[in-house]
Amino acid sequence: RAPRPRTPLSSFVGRDADLARVAEAVQRCRVVTLCGPGGVGKTRLARHVAAAVADRYDDGALFVEFGEGGAADVEPLLAAALRLSDGRAEQSGSVADGIAEVLAVRHQLLVLDNCEHVCDEVAGLVEAITATAPGVDLLLTSREPVRVDGEQVLPITPLEPDAAARLLVDRMRAGDPA
Repeated sequence: RAPRPRTPLSSFVGRDADLARVAEAVQRCRVVTLCGPGGVGKTRLARHVAAAVADRYDDGALFVEFGEGGAADVEPLLAAALRLSDGRAEQSGSVADGIAEVLAVRHQLLVLDNCEHVCDEVAGLVEAITATAPGVDLLLTSREPVRVDGEQVLPITPLEPDAAARLLVDRMRAGDPA
């Protein structure tokens, strides 16, 4: 069975329309970037979208987080997520070549999270992947567009007040049911 990203156990409130909109965009476009301010819910939405659409892909969906690393960590983090051994990268000539070689035969959704602080490196990888791996679609989260050819940018805005209130109450009850 193809891998499916883990979705958070806590409630998912007020994003049904966004979930449908992003799932449709991923079906239509090879590169979709969810853009919005920090804390707006881009990562949580991307996880739910990946889980919802994973069955469309023979190789499922793979989630890669760039939140803690810097520019030099982008390729190694993706290579590790792909379980790309050092030997395979050496045979291919570089980590990027090894990544391209592995993805070239896959039909998969690749989710790249927290791209804003490594946009240039992510842009280079995205361009290489779209050129060499026709069966791989990309869903990115970032505070700003990555600016690659074919990128569909979807703004993610804060929750409406009623949904935000429901979410706040839900999170408060999780900490103290009273």
